Amino acid sequence: MKKIILLLVLSIPMISFAQQQCNTSCFGGNCTTTCNPTTTMMDSAQKGWDLGSQIGNSFRQNKESQQRADQLQQQQQQQNQTQQANADAAKQAMQVLKDKQDGFCADPANQAYYAKTGCKPNEITFDQQLDKSKISSSEKLVLKDLYPKLQTLSREAAANMRTYYGPKGIKSADLVEGKMIPQSDKNNLELYSGKITWGDYNTRRKEIFDAYMAEFRSL
Repeated sequence: MKKIILLLVLSIPMISFAQQQCNTSCFGGNCTTTCNPTTTMMDSAQKGWDLGSQIGNSFRQNKESQQRADQLQQQQQQQNQTQQANADAAKQAMQVLKDKQDGFCADPANQAYYAKTGCKPNEITFDQQLDKSKISSSEKLVLKDLYPKLQTLSREAAANMRTYYGPKGIKSADLVEGKMIPQSDKNNLELYSGKITWGDYNTRRKEIFDAYMAEFRSL
C-alpha cells in the first residue's frame, strides 16, 4: 500500500504541471475524451533557458559590437590627431626654412648678389636674364659666403620632405638632392669662375627650378 501511495505522490508533479491537449469523440451516445500531454514543466523550463540564452547572447554580441565600434572610433581619432600633429610640424619646419631664405634675401650683406638675381628663382626678371655682365670681385665674395648657406637650406628642405610627406616627399627629396643641388652647384661654379654671364646664370637658375617643379607635379 505504501508503495502505491509513493508512486502516486511521485506522479503528481508531472501530471499537474503538464499542459494537455484533449479531444472528445461521441458515438452511439457514448463520449470518450482523450488527453495527450504536449508540454511538460521540463519542456517549458528548457524553452525558458533557451530564450534566456538567446537574449544573453544578443546582449553580449551587441556589447562586443559596441566595444569594437568604440575601439575603431578611438583609433581613428588617434590617427587624425597624429596626422594633424604631423601636418603642423611640417608646416612649422617649412616656415623656418622660408624665414631663413627671406632673411638671406633681406640681409644687406647679400645685396651685391640679389641685385643681380631674384630672391627666389621664380622671381627672376626678363631683364636679369638678358644681363651680359660677368661676376665682379665683390660679388664673388658674397656668392662664396652665401651659396653654401643656400645649399644647406635646400638639403634641409629635402630632409623635411622625407620626414613629413611620405612616399611623394621621399621622391621629391631625391629630385632635390639628385638633380637640383648638383645642377645648382655647377651653375654657381661657372658663374663664380667667369665662364658664364649673369644672364646665363639667371636663365639656368630659373630652368633648374622650373624643371624640378614640373617633375614634382608629376609624382
